[in-house]
Amino acid sequence: MSKSSENNRAVFNKVQKKLSKLEIKQNQNDIELILAHFDFDVNKTVEAFRNLSVNEILQDCRQSSTKNKQIHEQRRRTSAPKPSSN
Repeated sequence: MSKSSENNRAVFNKVQKKLSKLEIKQNQNDIELILAHFDFDVNKTVEAFRNLSVNEILQDCRQSSTKNKQIHEQRRRTSAPKPSSN
């Protein structure tokens, strides 16, 4: 495991413990998205969960992800080779 992976895991575990103490239940994926949004800042991440601003951030992440998938699909369709007319 790389050093940055170990650091990220340690930060994730800190956030998870703090959220647990606050009795805030959240799935791993959401915690990781919010951590990434706040550049792995534990305090900002926990505060976002406390004041419920995570809902807006997660919605933005999901909309962005959907938009990226649509753009990728559009590019895939337009870059497909056209059949020859021989």
